Amino acid sequence: MTLIPIYGKLSKDMKERYIDTGCTYAEIYEPEHTYTFTGPCLVTGDDYSVTVKGPELYDFRRTGSIMMLKSLCAGDREFLINGTSPDGWEKLFGTMEGIAKTL
Repeated sequence: MTLIPIYGKLSKDMKERYIDTGCTYAEIYEPEHTYTFTGPCLVTGDDYSVTVKGPELYDFRRTGSIMMLKSLCAGDREFLINGTSPDGWEKLFGTMEGIAKTL
């Protein structure tokens, strides 16, 4: 039996985020340096936009950690990772209230 190392491929694929593959962006300098990333939700097809503070985007790029986008809610971070907007998540999995009722 021959083992084939795949860690390089996994590492590469894990770093391909929707922010880089499916979004366009606009950079604004005033009153605060921000970037607004816009792309279609992969579930609903509707355009969705997320605005990221410049210093947080810098930290994200430097570390590779999506958690550096501290001012964003989890739904906005998920969109930048995989292209599913909060409405898309709700369409796929239901509302948090609905999920809680099934537990």
